[in-house]
Amino acid sequence: MNILEYCNANTRDYTYIGIGSKNRYSDLDKFTDEIDQILPCFLEKVTSTIRVIHFDPFFAPDYDNGFLNMYFEAKGFDKVDQYLWVTPDHRIEVLIIPQKFDEDDFLYKMIEQAIKYSSKLIVQKYTGQPLVSQFKGLYGLFSKEHKDYIRNNVLFDITYGTDCHCMTNMKEHAPMTDPSGNFYNFVLYDEQEILNSIGLHPKMDELITKYFRSKLSEILNENHVNYRKATRGEPLMFPSTKYPSHALPQTIMNYLLSEVKSILNILDRLNVVTDQQMQIYNIYSTNYMEIDMYKWYSEMTKLYK
Repeated sequence: MNILEYCNANTRDYTYIGIGSKNRYSDLDKFTDEIDQILPCFLEKVTSTIRVIHFDPFFAPDYDNGFLNMYFEAKGFDKVDQYLWVTPDHRIEVLIIPQKFDEDDFLYKMIEQAIKYSSKLIVQKYTGQPLVSQFKGLYGLFSKEHKDYIRNNVLFDITYGTDCHCMTNMKEHAPMTDPSGNFYNFVLYDEQEILNSIGLHPKMDELITKYFRSKLSEILNENHVNYRKATRGEPLMFPSTKYPSHALPQTIMNYLLSEVKSILNILDRLNVVTDQQMQIYNIYSTNYMEIDMYKWYSEMTKLYK
């Protein structure tokens, strides 16, 4: 079967593609919602027509041992072909491809179909390899008009780069959507869009917190290394556009403290900054010339831990 031709001739409102999604247990009693990557529980909230496509060589008969037949029979699906199951009302169909998946071109064309037919597309990989860079690469190939559609209707990775492996807890992850059902595509946002998203969704706030804590860690590390280098008259390790390569230690520290303060203000908006952390900042933003540089850095890392 040519999957692209089949999907083009038999359109659906909502497509979920699973990659490396073979069941980890063959005992249906153990195959709970937490580990069900075949029909994830987030699909229960989708009321439109659904197509599910799975790619994994371990779905082949040599490895499957009859699990798929038992699973779909228990779910009330009818078997149409060796690897195709549908619900009695044909609203949901599941297509199993017992092959390894490694085709960017296929995903590009599936995105094209989503745009053409005004449908939604979710791609989830369970191999431990995040889809963020792949998604951004494909996204960059489309026009501005099509990018706007993709941002609202195409989602690569329901865990948003946090938990995309074979042990993903499927009850803990689901696409984040606005009241209109559009996806919050966090991985495609620039920093201003991230800031504008504070308070929109609890999961979004978790991702924003993680983003700015990571940024705080990077700013502290790179600029404090530069500060230490500058105090010894050595070349800077991390070139910066914010100060010259021959900058005075004071200039570097002023920039570092300004950036740290800005991020702390953002984290405070997210209600994740403690009184102790603010006290650390207030003390160590003024005593850096009087304390061992490595102790200073160690104490300041508590701002994001």
